Amino acid sequence: MIRMKFTIKTMLLLCILLMLNACFFNASKRTIKTRINSDTTFVLSKLERQGTIWGMSIRIKADFKDSITVSQSVDNGHKYERILIGKVDTTFKGDWYSDYCNLEFEKLENPLEEVFIEYDFFD
Repeated sequence: MIRMKFTIKTMLLLCILLMLNACFFNASKRTIKTRINSDTTFVLSKLERQGTIWGMSIRIKADFKDSITVSQSVDNGHKYERILIGKVDTTFKGDWYSDYCNLEFEKLENPLEEVFIEYDFFD
């Protein structure tokens, strides 16, 4: 009876550890912290282990001294532009069917001391 309890406890612990490992293994969020001095393009891409992409999320956090244009695009000409101004902490989510995304910061007149970008491709 004592041996059986030990086995059940061991199995339960093993299951919990496997579930926690699965949660961390599926994490695909990536973060960029940088300073931007002039118009800049970041190429965001999915992780190698990810499958077919159906959507994405991009969070941008910065303090813009002037209005700038942030564009999200791929090479086929589709471009989504947004104008950001002031202290911003915003997230864009939606359908996305490419393995990468060009994220452009344009019309930058003043350097950005700290820009925080967090992105995730959904598969």
